[in-house]
Amino acid sequence: MAEKATPLYKLKRARLDEVEEIRKKVESIIGKAVVDGDFLEAVFKDPERVAKEFNLDQKGLAVIKQLKKPELEKFAKSFNARIMKDAAIIIFCG
Repeated sequence: MAEKATPLYKLKRARLDEVEEIRKKVESIIGKAVVDGDFLEAVFKDPERVAKEFNLDQKGLAVIKQLKKPELEKFAKSFNARIMKDAAIIIFCG
């Protein structure tokens, strides 16, 4: 007897789930990099270790390697400046 093939819709759903899982983990990596300068450096110096830390496979590692350091640094600076501004407003106008 021939083995039944997996229906195409199940294969597509599995791929979508995989992409969603990678997206969530990469968002976590970006979030950590924005608030932790040492981690931001590690993302670019040792992406394999970062991928392993977040349980990402080769596909996830490929996504990490596509991140652009200058863009992430710029985002981190603007984000941290905004946080400091908001904190100052709360402290002085509280």
